[in-house]
Parts: sequence; structure tokens; C-alpha cells
Amino acid sequence: MRQWGQFRYLYGRYFNQVISFVGLLGTAIFGIVASVNPGTLSIEGGIAIILLIACFIGFMGYRVLHGFGVIFSPLMILGAALGGAALMIPTWATALERGGTGAVVGEILISRLGGFGRFVLTILALTVVITSARDIYNISLAVQAVVPYLERVHRAILALITTGVLIGVAIPASKSFISSLSALVSNLSYTSGTTLTTFLIEWLWFRRANPDSMDPAIWDDDKALPSGIPAIATFVIGWGPIVCGMDTVWLRGPLADIVGDLGWELAIITAPLLSTSLCELWRSNNVADFDKFMADM
Repeated sequence: MRQWGQFRYLYGRYFNQVISFVGLLGTAIFGIVASVNPGTLSIEGGIAIILLIACFIGFMGYRVLHGFGVIFSPLMILGAALGGAALMIPTWATALERGGTGAVVGEILISRLGGFGRFVLTILALTVVITSARDIYNISLAVQAVVPYLERVHRAILALITTGVLIGVAIPASKSFISSLSALVSNLSYTSGTTLTTFLIEWLWFRRANPDSMDPAIWDDDKALPSGIPAIATFVIGWGPIVCGMDTVWLRGPLADIVGDLGWELAIITAPLLSTSLCELWRSNNVADFDKFMADM
């Protein structure tokens, strides 16, 4: 969640705003999609309840969010297992196509436990609150990275505004364009492979995992921070392999036709090659700056 600040030491102050905006957009859309849970409760009521509870949990802070994440991790594993097994059982496959993993869980519980199964399903549906709480907390940080002026605004206020915006968008989205949002967030998710791998290369290879190389005193100084040109070039060029291997509603690459979705895997494979090559090329042409950088470390 706090990578938005750390990424400044890789992408520079201004290019980091671009990366942060992409991350912010993906997180916001995912939060909207996650909050839309069709069921016996009205869509509008369900969205409002989920996001308001999520906002309250988000106020509890980073440690509480991590605690909930640990508690609900087994449910994520169960969901992944059910999603994989669903293709082998016709009724589950139909439910998966109709409403995703949640519909599969509903098919299992309601068909076997009846009314009690509906009750259990309702409790399980509330686990999305944790996902939404994480997203609200994350967005309140990301928006400050995108618009630094908002650092003057208390994050609690940003969280409240975020909650209002998510509710305002999620309700009409649930009635018309939720499928388009789902498709968009699927495409944006590939960028995490490139950005995270590039950051790890910078941290482990060039900075030797030395915390002192990220001086907090310069985090907001665009002249002292790196230019970010090699990193943003890696981000842009990296979309080539991603497009070749991606399998989404909007686009299916040539490699995906042969072996399935490999977009994310290609991102994490090509990012280190591009990042190291471009960084070495950039720094070799800026020897004085690079020598100063290494001396400061």
C-alpha cells in the first residue's frame, strides 16, 4: 500500500504520479466490482452497507487490516480451489459462468443446506468488506501520490470522500456497465507484474537492499530523485509482451490462443531484462550523476 511513496525512488516524482494513477484506477474499479453482490438484499442497500462498514474498518489502521487478511486467507485458498474444480462439475460450471466463484459457493451451500446455506452464504458475502476496506485505505494513500497537494488533507477525510465516490459509482455501475469495469480492471492488473518486478530489481540489484539508499529527506525533491526515465520506459515497452500473452474480454493475444493467458508471467520475465538494460544504458550516459548516487549510498 505504501509503495506509492517508495516508487518515487524509482520512477521519480512526476512519472510516479502516472504509475500511481494507474494503480489508483485499478484499485478503485476493483473496489466497485467487489462491492456489487447481487442477492436477496437490494443492490443499492448491499453496496452502501459493504462500503460503509469497510470505511469504518479502514479507520482502524494498517495492523487491523493485516490481521483480517491473515484470518480470511483460508477463504481465498478455498475460493481458488472451488474455481479450479468448478469446470469439472456441470452445475458448478454453470454457476461459475453465471456469477463467478461466489455463485459456485452458493450452489454448493444452498443445494445441500437449504435455508442455513443461505445464512452461511450471507456471512461469507460480508468477507468482501475486508477487500473493500483495504481498497479504501489504499486509495486514500494513492490519491496523495497522484495529487501531492492533497497531502495537506487528513487521510480520514480522503477515506470518507473515497467511500462516497465508490458508492456513487458502484450503484449505477451495477445496473449497466459493471461488466465493462470488470474487463478494464482485468487489463490493468497486468501492470502489477511490471511495476513490482522493476521495483524489486532496483531495490535488490542496484540499491543492494540498502534502506539508506532511499533517503527520506529527498522523497519530495524532484531534483534529487531519479529521473524515472528507464523505469517508465520499462513500463511502456513491457506492454508489448503483455499484449501478446493476455487473455481478456477485450483482447486475446496470439500466445494466449496457443497456451492460454501468460500476460502476467511475461510481464515479470521481461521487466528485469528491460529494467537492467535500460538502467545500465541510462546510467552509463550519466556517469557523473551515477557516481554521485553510488557515493551517497
